[in-house]
Amino acid sequence: MTGNLGKALAVCVMAALLAGCAGGIGTGLGIGTGRKPPQTIAVAGGAVTIGGPRGYCIDRTASRVGGDSPFVLLGSCASIAGDRRAGAPSQPGILTAAVSGPGEGADFAATLPELEAFL
Repeated sequence: MTGNLGKALAVCVMAALLAGCAGGIGTGLGIGTGRKPPQTIAVAGGAVTIGGPRGYCIDRTASRVGGDSPFVLLGSCASIAGDRRAGAPSQPGILTAAVSGPGEGADFAATLPELEAFL
């Protein structure tokens, strides 16, 4: 599973980087609004923009975008909006992104066994 987990994490990182290149920030809508929630969100004082693959949107209710350690939860746009018309990913799931400053926390590769055990 470590190989698949590593590939999935790499895809998430690439998606976040691509979303950062696209720029923009969503509308800040939360769960059950019937309107499409944001697909990207700026964190860390605007230094980082997080977004997922097509069909994934930001769950602003569960995300923490302020402070020293922003955390973003992404899920199916349809699920978050409470409206099937909002769109859904081709592969269902949830994605998370956390941002920390340089030198904070453990080396990312060193945390993979712990992350695999958690999931």
